[in-house]
Parts: sequence; structure tokens; C-alpha cells
Amino acid sequence: MCGLWAAGCNAIFGIDDLASNPAGPASTVAGAGGGSAIASSSSGVAGGVATGGGAGGAGGCADCLVDSGLVVRYFIDEAESGQGPMMLSDAAQDPLPLTIDYNDELSFSGGPGKRGLQWSDGATHARAFAPIAGTKIIAMLDGRTQATIEMVVELDAILITGSVLSMIGSGNEFNFGDLSLVAGGDGQLGFFWQNGADIYVWDTNVVDAGRVVLHAVLDSAQADPIMRARYYVNGTQEVQGNPSVGNGQTIHVQADGHLAVGSAVAEPFSPRGIIAYVAYYNVALSDADILVNVAHLNVSDDTQ
Repeated sequence: MCGLWAAGCNAIFGIDDLASNPAGPASTVAGAGGGSAIASSSSGVAGGVATGGGAGGAGGCADCLVDSGLVVRYFIDEAESGQGPMMLSDAAQDPLPLTIDYNDELSFSGGPGKRGLQWSDGATHARAFAPIAGTKIIAMLDGRTQATIEMVVELDAILITGSVLSMIGSGNEFNFGDLSLVAGGDGQLGFFWQNGADIYVWDTNVVDAGRVVLHAVLDSAQADPIMRARYYVNGTQEVQGNPSVGNGQTIHVQADGHLAVGSAVAEPFSPRGIIAYVAYYNVALSDADILVNVAHLNVSDDTQ
């Protein structure tokens, strides 16, 4: 099955040019009902130049963040510049470190409280990843009805056909994996599962929006269909229609897949910009939990 942004799966390959498509603030664009498809007839990267993030500071400590149902947490603060670190450390129990696969376009950047990995160009293979066979990813997420992806990003540009922010799954030209957050089109955010099926695509712009905290929440046991998937930018829930999630439908994680940050393992799907923090939970974080984490991550997305 092809994702919404890979119409006919014919626009994924050979993406090496930039398409200028200036974007507005992330919190100003309401979602469209039903999960709108994203144009993929022309290859390229959408977006303009990102504005700077806020100043760093103390307060973003691991103990301050909500950790109910925490599966993995990557502060991505191993360096302020360069390509020295070879792994991203997992701050959760039974850690699953990610190997950093550098190229000329990927390096660490940022000062205290705002460190992260920066892609200076889009459509590259550079990413941090680990195989998930036999790991806690399978044990803690497969068969669950709830999950949350939590990220801090600052995106300059994205692939019209979709740039991977974080992905669990195979991530080839036919799908966006089993539990993934992908930015595409004009800055829309797609939440994917079940071998590339879309949970929902929100018409909310994350390109050229500065440093933002994102939450994508799955809770298929909710009686009200519209509540089975929710998306937040800096703690504010975005407007949406009904997601493509059946009542009680469960997550299926394929054992031969990977957890990958910044690009798919099989294809060059990187954005241009910074990914500063990633966490997965096997619970649906509440509004209150999200606000607690946003407050801390806005101060610092690094360990203290």
C-alpha cells in the first residue's frame, strides 16, 4: 500500500531539487476532515528558511518529563557540533541506542538545551536507526491500542512526497511504516501505521515555524471515532475529522523493521532542518501530560 503522499508511488525517487513553498506558523492552519491527501505529482522539497528557536536554559530534565508508558526517549544532545558521536543514547529503561549514519549533510548543532541533529539538505539517507527484532519496541508496542509519538523539531524544508521525522517499520517506497510521523506536502503532518496506512494527515504547517514540540496520539479504544487520533503543536490540539482507525484496532509492528529518526532505512526521505528530541510511549498521553512535557521541552530538550 502506498502512503497518501506517494500517489502511485511514482514521485519518491530522484528527489534532489528544492521547491520554494513558504509556510505559515504551525498553530494557524486547521486540519481538514477525513485526512486530506497531499500532492505528489512534482518532486522536490517544500518550505522556506526556518526561524531560530528559543534560547536554551535549565529545566528540561529527564525526571521532570512524564514517563508513563515510556518506550524510548532520545534527547539527541550528545554534541553541540560535528560528527563525533556514533550513537544516540536511549534514556528509557532497557535502552535501545541508535546508530548514526552520517553523510556530508548531517551533523550535530545547537547550544545547551537546544542540541540536535541537523540535516543541511533534504532527500538524503542520513539518519539514526536500529533494528527492532527482539527489542522492547516489539514487546511494548505490538498489539497495543494506544501510543504517543513526542518530538521537538525545527524544519526548514521537506519532501513533497514525505520526509520521515521518526519511523518504526520497513520504510520503503511503498509505505511509511508501522508507527511513524512524517511531514509532507506543504508542511502537513502524517501519522502512519499498519505497513503505511494513514491514521490521519493534519493540514497544519510545521515548516518555517521555528522550534516546535509535536505530539501524535493514538487511542483506538475511544468510542468517539474523532478521538482515536489527536495531534498537538506546542500543546495545542489541532482541528481534524475522523481518523482511519477502527474501534479497538491494534498496532502491528513487523519484526524485520527498524526504528529510524530523520529518514527511512530503505529510502532517502530526510527533511532539511533539526530533529532535537524523540520519544515513543505505549499509552495515549493526556492533555495534562502533554502540557507538562511541552513546558519542559520548550525550556530545554536536552538532559540536564
